[in-house]
Amino acid sequence: MEGYIKLYRPLIESKVFANQKALKIWIWCLLKANHKERFLPFKTGKGEQIISILPGQFLFGRFKAEEELNIDGSTIRRWLRKFEAVEFGMLSIETNSQFSIVTICNWGKYQSNETENEQPMVTQCISDAHSTNTNKNVKNDKKKKRSAVNFKIPTIEEIKSYCQERKNCVSAETFFNHYESNGWMVGKTGMKDWRAAIRSWESRSTPPKDHSESSHELNTPEAWKG
Repeated sequence: MEGYIKLYRPLIESKVFANQKALKIWIWCLLKANHKERFLPFKTGKGEQIISILPGQFLFGRFKAEEELNIDGSTIRRWLRKFEAVEFGMLSIETNSQFSIVTICNWGKYQSNETENEQPMVTQCISDAHSTNTNKNVKNDKKKKRSAVNFKIPTIEEIKSYCQERKNCVSAETFFNHYESNGWMVGKTGMKDWRAAIRSWESRSTPPKDHSESSHELNTPEAWKG
């Protein structure tokens, strides 16, 4: 992998710089991110799938990360969760049962001027990128037009923040992906209040019996295994 990235001096005053492992993991994330769009083959139980990886994104695998960083996988996952949290807002992680894609927020800031001019920048986190991809689906576009006029689709970070405030067990990613896939419809009606929808989900959510780290690893039962 060729090329280079920018590092800004304020990094030296950050909480990330204060921890050697955190700094190593963050710089590794920046170096792993693509500088241009790539299409990668990925084998699933249903055959081979082609995945589009945009600038500022990379495909995450736990075993590969451990090998390249020489850091325990649980430590890597713990810091990635912190980087994704509202306090840091450094990256976002999109997961499914097959793989995980990490997106660096404001990726263009870490690139040279030449790269910024030549390549489309990923300046938002994965929630916005996911929304953009979904908007290409004509059916979902039609459904969204039927949504409430004043309704504003929340970001995953907004959902996470509200769930943390209410101390519930609702997964922000699952909530977002569920309604994003159906055009933010509740039955046949456009959603009017996503916070009310979360409160409704609370009544159907059961707190996990095990609160250890392994039971909350980014809600990705398969993707973080390699």
